[in-house]
Amino acid sequence: MNTLKYKRKILMTFFLHFPYRGVRCWALKACGFELGEQVYIGDNLTVTVGFADKSMKLIIQDRVSIAPNVTLIIASHPNESRLKPILPAPKRSIVIGHDSWLGANCIVMPGVTIGECCIVGAGSVVTHDVPPYSIVVGNPARIVKTIDKTQLEV
Repeated sequence: MNTLKYKRKILMTFFLHFPYRGVRCWALKACGFELGEQVYIGDNLTVTVGFADKSMKLIIQDRVSIAPNVTLIIASHPNESRLKPILPAPKRSIVIGHDSWLGANCIVMPGVTIGECCIVGAGSVVTHDVPPYSIVVGNPARIVKTIDKTQLEV
């Protein structure tokens, strides 16, 4: 196993379960992901990614709050299944916009962009892009409300 790949795997496993959120943010940055200012990462964040492929990115912008047990799927494949030759492995980036909040146990699928000031309800599965100022819930996540920009403090 590639030494750098192994070190990154160890960092992800140890630090993403570490009780201090600052260390979790540091670990994500150490793995090459982009994090903005004042980001909160809850316990047990899972990020599925292939470290050898630099085309996949995780971008978390300023003041994003990620609740416990959230899963961000950047890459996935059927491992050694007979499906592997016929299914392309999704390898895409995830972008989470400024001031967004991801509720506990939600899942964000590959290639999704969550706009700024969005709320993803607990347990939701986000399969498509979420427009800015939206509240989405469910499986698959659907827009249930739009946030009035005028009510937000600047």
